[in-house]
Amino acid sequence: MTKIKPTKASFSRCWTFVFTLAVLAVGYAAYYFLIIRNPLPSDEEMIAHFYAHRADFEELVRRYREYDRPSDKDTSFWYKEGDTLDLYKRASILDVEFSAPVWFTFPYTLGTAIEVEERMKKDGRSLFHKYGALSISLSPRQKYRIITPRYTVIWKNFYFFPEEPRIKDGKLFWPLNIKGNYSKQRRTFPSLNRFPNQWKDFECVYRKIESHWFLSMCNGH
Repeated sequence: MTKIKPTKASFSRCWTFVFTLAVLAVGYAAYYFLIIRNPLPSDEEMIAHFYAHRADFEELVRRYREYDRPSDKDTSFWYKEGDTLDLYKRASILDVEFSAPVWFTFPYTLGTAIEVEERMKKDGRSLFHKYGALSISLSPRQKYRIITPRYTVIWKNFYFFPEEPRIKDGKLFWPLNIKGNYSKQRRTFPSLNRFPNQWKDFECVYRKIESHWFLSMCNGH
């Protein structure tokens, strides 16, 4: 039986094929890790952290909302008073920030919107501290806020709503304004472990943990 010896051309074609596969594999891996993969901590990790430190989270929210902030006093370092800083450290909390608008009881009625408008004229910015939603970021910052080639910077936080927000058809709705329109609306997902489809520049998306507690993920592109 005659044996067919491989030629130099067949060796060349074989190595070319192997090399092409290797290049494609490396290219896909680079594309996945740089463009597709979400490098932020998983929902499951963050939710486990929340439940492990829930008492500290809720106590911090209470103190933030009840802290007296007179207009003639700088309250930027309110968290350094008493043992509040211990709460920050114990729960690995980096910062707490309010977010407009104001959430009064029955936030989806025009009467409440008018009440908020009148109170804003009297109390101004202090209403945001007491009745605004709160964004809570974790430490270390570089773990939860990451620079990426695709979105410049992305970050993942906890979000507390004073009143249970309305969710319908994958949208989360903020309170009504005096024109009877939602102040804003944002997309919600069952998981934030992957980047959302058609993620717009500077868009934040949400995942519900409980009635008042959510995860938020934003990009700063």
